[in-house]
Amino acid sequence: MIRQRILILCTFAVTGLLITQIAPFLLQQIIGLEGGVIKGPWKYRLCYLLIIPPLYYLILIIVGTIFGQGEYFRNRLRSIFKKLYFFISRK
Repeated sequence: MIRQRILILCTFAVTGLLITQIAPFLLQQIIGLEGGVIKGPWKYRLCYLLIIPPLYYLILIIVGTIFGQGEYFRNRLRSIFKKLYFFISRK
């Protein structure tokens, strides 16, 4: 139980580190947008919001699988998306 929690925390840490390195590279070098989330421009912010969260979840599942916790993260993301779907469909 403690081992699994440590692996889950390590997965979040590695994923967070990777996304902070991949996001600027992806948006600036590959897409060609200059700026930042705080200081804009709006095109950068919009692309960031559309591209980075799905990429984060993908990296989370990949890193979680490497650490042997893939099933945990797939179930967790499935639960999050079900809640989001029901929240959106209620309105």
